[in-house]
Amino acid sequence: MPSPDPTPSQNSAPTEDATAAHEAAVRRAGEALQTYTLSAEGWRQSPSETLQRLLTDLRHWCDDTQRDFDRAVTGSRTLHSTERDTAAEELAAREPAAEPAAGGTTGRNEA
Repeated sequence: MPSPDPTPSQNSAPTEDATAAHEAAVRRAGEALQTYTLSAEGWRQSPSETLQRLLTDLRHWCDDTQRDFDRAVTGSRTLHSTERDTAAEELAAREPAAEPAAGGTTGRNEA
């Protein structure tokens, strides 16, 4: 039976992973901003204009990503529904049809 109290090394792994992921994201954002800043267009604009352009481009990227995600979710819902309906039909086909009780009674005490 596993011990109820995880060791410190078990606790630190998710935190280290999250920290590494955060640092990687910050590094990528810094590289993107530096790319904009060092571009010819970036040199012609003020830092705030460059940042505004970067944020606008990121919003366009987010819109595209959201559209792709929405399409994938819609497709997965359709597939799930189809698979669920197919499984229900297969299950119904395997079960014998319910037959009425002998003598045509409903199973109730009729007087």
